[in-house]
Formats: sequence, C-alpha cells, structure tokens
Amino acid sequence: MFGRIVFLLSLGRRPIQPPAASADAFAAPGGAPGPRPSTAAGRGDLIAALLSLLLVALRCSLLGRPARFGLVALVTAFELVSALPSASLAEENRPPALEVGAMPEIFLPWALAPRSTQVPVAGLVSAGYDGTTGALLHTEVQGSLLGRAGLQVSVDHSAAHSLVPSVGLRVLLTKQERSGVDLSIGIDYRQRDFAEPEGALILSALVQRRWGRVALLGGTRYGQGVIDPEERHLEILSAILYSPYPRFHVGFDGRGRFNLSEDWSERIREGEADADLTAGPVGLLTLGRFALLAQVGTHALWLRGIASVGALAQGGIGVAF
Repeated sequence: MFGRIVFLLSLGRRPIQPPAASADAFAAPGGAPGPRPSTAAGRGDLIAALLSLLLVALRCSLLGRPARFGLVALVTAFELVSALPSASLAEENRPPALEVGAMPEIFLPWALAPRSTQVPVAGLVSAGYDGTTGALLHTEVQGSLLGRAGLQVSVDHSAAHSLVPSVGLRVLLTKQERSGVDLSIGIDYRQRDFAEPEGALILSALVQRRWGRVALLGGTRYGQGVIDPEERHLEILSAILYSPYPRFHVGFDGRGRFNLSEDWSERIREGEADADLTAGPVGLLTLGRFALLAQVGTHALWLRGIASVGALAQGGIGVAF
C-alpha cells in the first residue's frame, strides 16, 4: 500500500483516472475517438513513465525502505500503459529499408536499367579477367536527382588502357505503370571509348519491360569523338533477367559495339577494333541493400578483319541506399 501511495506522489501528487473503455485503442478520455498518438509523443510518455518508476525507487532508497511496486500500482500508471501502443506504432511507421531485390537489374554488368535513376544512391565494384584484353576493373556510383533524373560517375581500368573516367546524366521519360514500358534517355562523356581515343560524347536510349518475375532490357548508344567528330561508334545492349526466388536472379547479359569511323588509316594507327561482342549468363544474389554479381561468358574482338575470342569471368558487389 505504501508503495502505491509513493508511486502516486511521484506522478505529480495526483491520482490518475484511466479513461472509459472504448473499442478504439486510441480513443480519447470519455470514449470518443481521438487522434493516433505521434511517434515522438509516444516515446516521451514512455520515457516519462519509466523515469517516474526510477524516482520512486530513489525516494525509497533515501528513506531506507524497500520499493514495492504492486500490480495495481503499475496498471494505475496510465501514462505507462498508453505509451506502449505509441512505441509499437513508432516501429510500424519506420520507413522500410531499401531492398535491391526489387530492382536487381541496376547491377547488371552491360545492359543499363532505365529505372536506375529512381535509386537514391547506388554503387558497384567489379573485377574480372578478359581473355582478349586482360584484367578488368570497374567502379561506379550513381544517384537520383530531382526524381526522374540520375547522375552516374564511373572509372574503368584494363590492361590495354589505364584509368578511364566517365560521367553521365539520364532522365526517365516513362514508367511501365502508366506507359507500358520504362524508357530513359541520357548523355555521357567518356575520356576514351571504343572508337574515340581522345574522348567521346555518348547519347543513349534505354527501355525495359517486366512481366512478373521476368525483366527484359534493351538499349542503344551512339558515341562521337569530341576532338574528331568523324570518330563514331554504335552500341547495342540487351539482357533478360529471371527471378525464381526473391533473392536470386539469373539471366543473360551482353553488349555489341561497332566502329562507324570511315578513316581506316586512323583506325589502324590507333589500333581501333572493327567490332566486339561481350555476352554470357549472369547471376545476382541480393541481400537487403547489397547485391553479389557473377558472370561468365565470351568476348569476341574483330581487328582488321581478324577475329580473336577469349573467355570472360567477372564478379562484383553492389550496394544501394
């Protein structure tokens, strides 16, 4: 009994009357429906009630008497009881973590996803070996700008060339929910590209369509030299991805590039290839914000009418926020 009296004194020296019963868990006193408590208010009530219990224990300790908290005293402390639904509501209102399993195509090695502009921030690091050109290393970071626009920065390294940076901007024009397909256009600057050794501006158009667990991606890119406009090339991108399980995705991804430059003497002097084709099966394992990438395939390169073919294997890790 003494513990209950001290407990009531600790709550402002006034007994607290619980409200009338109501079918609404968040009803106001008297049974009338009231607004749902906010997250901040719920946490404040819960902390205040817990501090009140600690204050009771401190007072009893100073008086040299044991603190007794009976069941009736705890139920009477309505602040503590009403704070519990608010604390639960705070967990429900917490925004869900971004799951890259919903858009695994943003981490494909060759095909580009139009909806990559919808991801706030994403990064990818991949490395591998190409039987025709040697070791490969690719890093990229992309982020959303103003909802439908996205910025991408990447750096590539290979045995044939040192670091090759690029920066690009893409804009999502249509979404599948309204127009039946995802469609985006973009422009990139790359310090060195397939047929432009002194830098290239690249225009791109990307499209994607999803049918349940299957996603089909396609795109085309046109590059032209910054210093020499006669240096040009065309890229064709294509991929199909199937998700048998929410976290596991398999498919086929590839890219073809074609040299459109007409100056054959310049192409021979720079060692530019006539065309190349890179393709192979790909697998993705998504774990929350992270994705693991693996691909094996072939790379065929045509140089002055002579084809060379080599195996390709690469792996990487991506993350999205």
